[in-house]
Amino acid sequence: MSYSATFDGITYTVVFSRRSSIGVSLSPTNQVVVRAPSGIPRAKIELFLADKREWLRRHMAANSAAADMLGEVLSYKKILIGGSPFGLVFDGGDAFDGTAVHASDMRALKKLYIENFGPSFIKRVRAFSAACGLSAESLSFKSYRRLWGCCDGRNNITFNYKLLMLPKVLQDYVAAHELCHTVFHDHSPSFHRLLKSVFPQSSECAKQLKSYAAVARLY
Repeated sequence: MSYSATFDGITYTVVFSRRSSIGVSLSPTNQVVVRAPSGIPRAKIELFLADKREWLRRHMAANSAAADMLGEVLSYKKILIGGSPFGLVFDGGDAFDGTAVHASDMRALKKLYIENFGPSFIKRVRAFSAACGLSAESLSFKSYRRLWGCCDGRNNITFNYKLLMLPKVLQDYVAAHELCHTVFHDHSPSFHRLLKSVFPQSSECAKQLKSYAAVARLY
C-alpha cells in the first residue's frame, strides 16, 4: 500500500511495509520516498519529514543544480572534466586550454581525454590497488555506452574513458568496484561486503552514479 502527498512544498510518496522505523530516500530527480511501518499515521510521517526538511531541501537544490548543468552537457554546450563543466568547442584544436575542450569532432574526444586525464586517474587506481591489496592484470580505456568499467575473467580492467568526466569520488568508486571484481566476478553479498570494506561510501556513490547515466551514452 502507498500514497502520495505534499508537505511544506515537498511532494513525497509513502510506501508501507513490515518495518519498525521510518526512512526517507531522495532520488537524483528529486523523488522523495518515505518508507514506513504499516498503519503509521500521516501526522507522524510529516513530523519525521519536518525533522528532515532542511536536509531534503539542501539535497534537492543540489540535484536541481546538477540537472541544469547536465542539460548543457546533453546539448553539447558544455563538457565535464572531473565533474566540473567546461566549454566544448569543435574547432579542430584537439586540446584542453584550461577553460574549454577544443576538438575536431566527437571521435577526437576519446584520445584527448585519455591522453590528458587518463594518466592521473591510472596513478590513483594503482595507489588504491596497492593500499587495499587488490590488483588487476591490466588497466585500459575504451568507449562504452552503458558501462563505466569492466573486469574480465583474467582480471583485465577496462574503464569507460567518459568516467574521466565524472567527479573524482565517482571515478574512485568505479575503480574500487572493478578491483573488487578481481576477487568476486559477480555481485554477490561477498562482493558487496568487500567493496564496502575498501570503499565505505560505495552505496551513496552508486546512487550518485545513476544521475550520470546519460553522459555514458554521449559522444
